[in-house]
Amino acid sequence: MKKQATTIALNGRAFMVTGPVGVGKSALALALIERGAVLISDDVTEVRDGIAYAPEKQKGWLEVRGIGLVSGFPVCAQAPIVAEIKITEDKPERYPEPTAGKIPVFYLWAQDTNQADKVMLIDKILEKKLTLE
Repeated sequence: MKKQATTIALNGRAFMVTGPVGVGKSALALALIERGAVLISDDVTEVRDGIAYAPEKQKGWLEVRGIGLVSGFPVCAQAPIVAEIKITEDKPERYPEPTAGKIPVFYLWAQDTNQADKVMLIDKILEKKLTLE
């Protein structure tokens, strides 16, 4: 199954970044790569049995708005999906209800200037280094 998502891996685990066109999915991926993440796929992600893969024609590049298609980033061929990061144009709830389903969904506001820091925080919560009350 193909999903409209830019996907990065942190510590061998995939985070799929979703949201409307132009909301900043690739920009968030770029900021996370600068913090040690590796790229799985930009724009479209193949999902099979809970594992994220890059479609063959999209391996290794990231579309950076205003610059173009950039390649040469550290990449990961596949990783198990642990969370969906949904970027929204509306402010998310301060204390959102936990999401139902196998993969938790975390909402980030497109206007946030610290999205990458929040994803790093989510990673620590999922690793159980921090607790979400």
